[in-house]
Amino acid sequence: MMENSMLRSIFIFLLCVVLATIFFFNMEHKNETDSSTERVFTEQVFHPQDYLGIDNTNISNDVIAKKLFDSHPNLVPARLTEYGPRQNDSCALYVNMLDANHNNIYWQEQRAGNDTYYLFGAYLDNRTTLNADPAVRIIAMLDKRNRTQNLSCQFWYQKERMPIISAVSEYRQLWKNPSNSSESDLHPFLLSCVVPKLNKSVVPESVSLVGAPCQNATNNLRVGYNGAPNGTKRGFAVCVTALGLSLRSFLPVLPIRLIEWIELNKILGAEKIIFHEMQMHPNMTTVMEHYSNAGEVEVSGLSLPGYLTNVPDFILSYLNTKPHIRTFIEDLAYNDCYYKYMHQFEFFVVLDIFKVRNFCFNRSSVTPTSNKINLNEVTRPREDIFINTRVMGDIVKSNKI
Repeated sequence: MMENSMLRSIFIFLLCVVLATIFFFNMEHKNETDSSTERVFTEQVFHPQDYLGIDNTNISNDVIAKKLFDSHPNLVPARLTEYGPRQNDSCALYVNMLDANHNNIYWQEQRAGNDTYYLFGAYLDNRTTLNADPAVRIIAMLDKRNRTQNLSCQFWYQKERMPIISAVSEYRQLWKNPSNSSESDLHPFLLSCVVPKLNKSVVPESVSLVGAPCQNATNNLRVGYNGAPNGTKRGFAVCVTALGLSLRSFLPVLPIRLIEWIELNKILGAEKIIFHEMQMHPNMTTVMEHYSNAGEVEVSGLSLPGYLTNVPDFILSYLNTKPHIRTFIEDLAYNDCYYKYMHQFEFFVVLDIFKVRNFCFNRSSVTPTSNKINLNEVTRPREDIFINTRVMGDIVKSNKI
């Protein structure tokens, strides 16, 4: 019995030693595994902004104002939160940008009686060659062919608390009675307000279009004025048919053709090419960004006003069934291009990217230093200068429209 009890005690002792050894071995191995797992996890931690190029810079009000100025030139970011100026307590109140009736991104809306206007841009025209007083031109779309009420402009100047009132002196319909249009369609107009004599030498900061002089407006357009540097105009600019209005704008080969087209116009002497776009293929956007960064191309946004659709892709089919609307928008874009830069360039050429302007010129017209055409030597367009090109109308001189 003593021997059995002794053997049992020894067995239990050895068993405890073995179990203790296994326990401590497992604990040590577990600690090593946890340490290794933690090390691997730590090494795999990453910050998304390091890989996605996320910009964590805080955006200031000045940055926002600059972005608004660049992308929406008809807004008045300098007075983004202004409420003070007015004719009196109830008449001709200044329209803050936060309170204006914005429409489809690039437009502002104003009702005048039974008429509804959609306003795209305003431009100071002080060309001395017109033998007329300086005026502000406003590009607008009216919800009918013929207006039912006269209009006025409320001019707003920096450091002035009251507006200067001027009646609209000219209502120019940009496209008269096109086919397929009706009285109830939107129609493009160029409205003109003469700048008051006391303020001829000062550019109005903004203008509001109203029905009655004392009406409180729902629009406020910054008056654009791009003067020529040093008072000297450059050669010529190209105003391009708006992109994204037809399926041709999405042809697979178009980005390559666009590069060739831009380079050819640069060779012909174009110093700036102005585009308007409603939608573009990403490859087209890449090309535009390259030339925009070089300062050779400008791309402005465009949309359809009012009740017209702006649904991407669907808009192509929509405009295909309403060619008169496409014509209106194209004409509007041409005028925006012209009036925005008429003080900077001597000539303007109206083209689309499937056409090239043909010049008839003497050999002496091409200067050895620039290989560009001297427009003073241009006589008339000829169809046989380049093969298989389509010719637009005559060159437009900036003091003739």
